[in-house]
Amino acid sequence: MISGGYLTDIPQLLTINPVAEIYLETARPPALIQRDNKYPVTLITLSPDYVGLKAVWSDMMLPLQEDPAAYFRQKFHQLAPGGLLYLSTPVKRRFRKRYPLSAQINFFTSGNIMFLLEQHGFKLLWRKDRFAPLLRIIARK
Repeated sequence: MISGGYLTDIPQLLTINPVAEIYLETARPPALIQRDNKYPVTLITLSPDYVGLKAVWSDMMLPLQEDPAAYFRQKFHQLAPGGLLYLSTPVKRRFRKRYPLSAQINFFTSGNIMFLLEQHGFKLLWRKDRFAPLLRIIARK
């Protein structure tokens, strides 16, 4: 992956809702995030106690969660009404092999993710590369 590749979908999110700040939930160091930011938006590291947010960027964090349902409940609580959740996660595909992330404890199909989103009150707005081994979506609260 090219440097900063995890931020390449920011223009899509800004097209849907031109926010001034995006709160990032990622394992990448804050200095690397700021270096890779080439977009007209401020990137802020997400803290669990933040609420009322307009946009949350969750990059490859779902597979590392012990309780995916609690994860979606927390994101729903953190977002303001109409807030956007960007989610990227590896998914199982029938004919494509993807190696697990280090420390990955959950494995999903696209259908699993869509079910969890809808079950927790999110509406799908955008989806990138339907059959790719990496699912990238934007959902609205």
